Amino acid sequence: MTINCVELGLTLNYTGPIQIMAQMSADKYTEAERVIFDEIKKLANADYYTDQQLETAKDQLERSELYAQEKPSEFVHTVGSWWAVAGGLDYYLHYVDNLRKVTRKDINEYVQKYVQAAPYVKGVLVSPSDLSKVTAR
Repeated sequence: MTINCVELGLTLNYTGPIQIMAQMSADKYTEAERVIFDEIKKLANADYYTDQQLETAKDQLERSELYAQEKPSEFVHTVGSWWAVAGGLDYYLHYVDNLRKVTRKDINEYVQKYVQAAPYVKGVLVSPSDLSKVTAR
């Protein structure tokens, strides 16, 4: 079983996608679903990540943003995208500074409100021959 992608948010003006994608064989579906929901329950726990991991994540996001600004062809698309989805350029211009201000409390409030306590849509792509292994759950 492989968790391909965990994306807990993309900043948008009114909404943003929160996605968890996993790939497994149909016979591992029940186990995978249980593991994913168990992890979601733990996201706001005090020991789920360290302060150093939070700072490392901020550093990685800042470096990624600064690197993207060095490529004019990418930068023009980035500026256009932020302008369109964040309600103007002000948010983008202060993105790294605001990123540095994010605290563990901010993350926990986000996780509790938009991940743990929010409704969700689950989609499963499966072959017709394996459908019975993932239905009626």
